This record gives sequence, structure tokens and C-alpha cells, in this order.
Amino acid sequence: SSLYLCTGMSKKYIFWLVLGFAIAGLIAYIARRPPQGMPLRTDRIKISASFYPLYFLAQEIGGEYADAAQITPAGAEPHDYEPTAQDRARMEQSALLILNGAGLEAWEDDIREANDPERTHIVIAGEGLASRRMSEESKTIVDPHLWLDPLLTKQMADKVLLGFIAVDPAREPYYRMRADALAARLNALDAEYRTSLAPCREKNIITAHAAFGYLAAEYGLTQVPIAGLSPDEEPSARRMAEITESRLLLEGAHRVVEEALELRPQRGLGLPD
Repeated sequence: SSLYLCTGMSKKYIFWLVLGFAIAGLIAYIARRPPQGMPLRTDRIKISASFYPLYFLAQEIGGEYADAAQITPAGAEPHDYEPTAQDRARMEQSALLILNGAGLEAWEDDIREANDPERTHIVIAGEGLASRRMSEESKTIVDPHLWLDPLLTKQMADKVLLGFIAVDPAREPYYRMRADALAARLNALDAEYRTSLAPCREKNIITAHAAFGYLAAEYGLTQVPIAGLSPDEEPSARRMAEITESRLLLEGAHRVVEEALELRPQRGLGLPD
């Protein structure tokens, strides 16, 4: 989801915003890779995570004991990805399955109904956190994009931590230590958001689809989406005209980043590439 922000920000502020608004940027900011050549343990916990942000949380908390894989391939949309037979087999064989919930995974109910709780413990990382609702095509839809808000990501990480403790209680101190370190980095990212946005005069942001509602609410921004919650929804010509003619563009907006893994200019809005 391409996102545009106001003027009146230095290069330093834009740098931090790039890290924050993109999923890839957020991951790059708080992730730490293990040293190259580190031997893999043979007693690792097999984990399946529905898409990359949850896979990242599993890796960060599980550390050397996490044998994690993501179900949704890189570049695919978790909103509409359908797991393959191989994906389903991997989930059935996992000790821990981590889902976002809030309607993000269309296949969640099928997996939960078929799950053997004696073999696989399921964590719904977004359970109880999705508070935003939107009306789309005469339907009320829950906004599942919790991971774009660092403070909500902390709460998701807490649920993942409890999942690790449930399936591997002997290593609880290790998992808690790593979860605490992750929480500290997310707190630092939250502080950077607040510091970087403080001098910004314009609080409106333009997004390709309505994925940044939680983040906008957290930091006092106003999201102006071109399309709805679904990334596949095509904006109407009327909506495009409203955005193009609005004062947001007349005052000048700078493209910051895209939510998608493949970065590309957002065309059709009269903005420079």
C-alpha cells in the first residue's frame, strides 16, 4: 500500500518513517540475524506462521530453538492466499501454529476445525486486539492490519511467547528473555515514531488501501485510503478524482514507502516518481 506523507520533515525524519511504515522496514529495524555458519540444533520446535510478520515474531522469541516456516510465500497477499497440500501438512506437523486472526486468513476456520490440539497448539496473535471496523460493499469488515502498529505488535508478541511456553515450558526463561529484548526494540521504534512525527504540520496520510488505520490512530494521523481494506479492490474514478483534487496533494505530498515487498511508484495521482 503506497503511503504519502506531508511536507515539513527533514531527511532524518523521513528515514525513520520509511523504516516504520513498511513491513520490510519495520522488520529490518528490529531484526537481528544469527551469526553466519551457526549450527542448527536438533531439538528445535517446529513452528508454522501464516505470514512474514508472525514468522519474524516466532524467530525472534524462539531464537535457536525455533524451526519456523511461513505459510504465505514472499510477495503473496495473506488476505487471499490459499495454503497448498504441502502447507497444510506442514501445519499439521507443527508443534506451534501462529495465525493473525481478525479475518486475515480465509482458511483459519478450516484449519482450527481439523486441528489436533494434542499435536499442534494454535496461537491467534491478534485475538482481542482488532478494534477497528470498516464498511465495505455494505458489509462491516474487521481491520486485521495490527502488525503495522509497534505497540500492537508487542501485544501480539506476548501471545506468541505464551505459545512457546505452552509447548516448551522447560525453556520459559530463555523465551522470556528474548521476548523482553524484542519488546525493548519495539518500544524504541514507538519512540522514534513519536519524535519523528512531532514536527510534521500535516497529519493526513494517503494510502493505496486502508491498511494503516491502527498506526494512524496510535500516532494521531488521519488515514485517507484510495481503496478499502482489501488490497485487490479497485478504486473508483470518483475516488481517484477526490484524492487528486484534495488539498493533500495541492499542499505537496512526498511518497514515503509501499507496504508491498516489491517497491514501485504509485501512478495516477499526479505525484512525481
